[in-house]
Amino acid sequence: MKMIAWLFVAIFGVLVCGGYGIEDHMREEDIEYLKKNFDLTPRYGSLSRSKRDLTEYEEVDENLPPLDVVTVEFKPYVYIVDYEQQKFKGYMVDLLFLISKRLRMKPRLYLSPDGRWGSEQTSKDGAKYWNGMIGEVIKKEHQLNATNDPAEAGKYGADVAAAALTITKKREEVVDFAKPFAHLGLTVMLKKPTHEDTDWPYDFNFVKPLAAEVWACVFASVIVVWLFMWMMNKFNPYEYGERYERGLSDADEASMFNVTGSFWFAFTLLNWQGYDRSPRSLANKLMGCFWMVFVTLFLVIYTGSYINNLFWASTVHGRPPTGHPVRSLADLVMHKDGYTYGTMRGGSTEKYLMEVAAGEEFDVLRRFLKSEEGQKGMVKSTAEGIDKARHERYGFIMETMSANYHKNIRPCDLMSVDHFGLRSYGMALPNNSPHLEKFHSLVLEMTENGDIDALEQRWFVEKGECWNVTQAERSQLQASTLTLNEPKRVNMQMFWSLLVILVVGLFLSGLTFVAELLYYKYKGRYDAKERPRTSLANEEA
Repeated sequence: MKMIAWLFVAIFGVLVCGGYGIEDHMREEDIEYLKKNFDLTPRYGSLSRSKRDLTEYEEVDENLPPLDVVTVEFKPYVYIVDYEQQKFKGYMVDLLFLISKRLRMKPRLYLSPDGRWGSEQTSKDGAKYWNGMIGEVIKKEHQLNATNDPAEAGKYGADVAAAALTITKKREEVVDFAKPFAHLGLTVMLKKPTHEDTDWPYDFNFVKPLAAEVWACVFASVIVVWLFMWMMNKFNPYEYGERYERGLSDADEASMFNVTGSFWFAFTLLNWQGYDRSPRSLANKLMGCFWMVFVTLFLVIYTGSYINNLFWASTVHGRPPTGHPVRSLADLVMHKDGYTYGTMRGGSTEKYLMEVAAGEEFDVLRRFLKSEEGQKGMVKSTAEGIDKARHERYGFIMETMSANYHKNIRPCDLMSVDHFGLRSYGMALPNNSPHLEKFHSLVLEMTENGDIDALEQRWFVEKGECWNVTQAERSQLQASTLTLNEPKRVNMQMFWSLLVILVVGLFLSGLTFVAELLYYKYKGRYDAKERPRTSLANEEA
């Protein structure tokens, strides 16, 4: 019983801690600090796979002013779990926890008043100003003594803007950015194809196993054998047709290998059905034997190749990894299969596509986005773009990290194609901020020791709800990239040996026909069994 109790405790511990060994990385007081300030469920065991203690830094210094942090709600970077008390969760919240521990400063998070990231605007009187998080950072007044009152968060602007904030040249002119914590690109988010939408690139049919020249040789062989056997029936003195002319066979026997009968013999053998009559002459019988050998080998080759092709076409080998008609940005900008596209209006992605990106496909993209139809594809938020991609023939252009998050949450019906436009995310600070150099060094340190990679793994991969779907797609991708067993058509290089058999048969049958003609001419016609019945009756009379 004691053993069973210990076993139960061990299993319960694994289930509660998720198997990450939280106690190996965090002290109890650190977890309490996390709960107190962020209302987070402890999840920091996966921040580093080494046994390094993440809590080697000093506790928060209450004498230091709080660190006011402006952000926007954008899953999984930041999202609110308690609107009344403004408690947050997310990738950026976890990252800020690690930074604040090192700075010994307590962070105070608040949402951007207008919910924007930040772009330059023009007022009615013509003055230039910045909205969103960038505007909050710009208005920070360092000379004012902030208090520790949580109600004052953001009252004097923000010390840091922490979100999925793209570093751009225009923004760097008005604020300073810490070293990037993420390097990413752009991708196109699409709805996964259904069975009705799936493109079927492997056009399998019954003629697929053989090359065109092989089929031509097979049909030519049928014609040659057909004509050869008909000629034997007509001119060979030991065949039914010639014997009928001499009165030695009846009409039924003579018709067995006439024009239609000879064709039926060649065709039925080719279908592995067989013919219920056989030729009489040795030349025709020899030709029939070689034709049967040819047909048997041909059908074995065709059947094996057919089964191989059918297996390939019915599994993942014959399908592309996505099966989607749009497989690249080039497909999208050409509106393949009726698809349209767009991105979020006023964001850095739109600015990159409209002003920075170079290439022929981007020239086409810009012309379309400037048109009236293209403006209809622009959306106000990521949520609107995702919803549009889910319910319309629409490609939403967005950052890769956010795309990875959305395609890994239920209902698991989204996918991304292509990857372009390298960009970086960073935290913005006011110009000449005393914290800038500290943020530089801390971000570099956390990048080097793997903490940031672990956070990305935790929030963008391990929290995914589509692990079983993505695992199946990964297996499909691996299988679809195998080319060693991809079936090839039977070509003349593989088929020539069968033609040799048939040519040898024709040659030997031809020699036998000549031999039968000579034998009949000099000896056979004097045999009573080969003489016409009328002449025999006259001799007896």
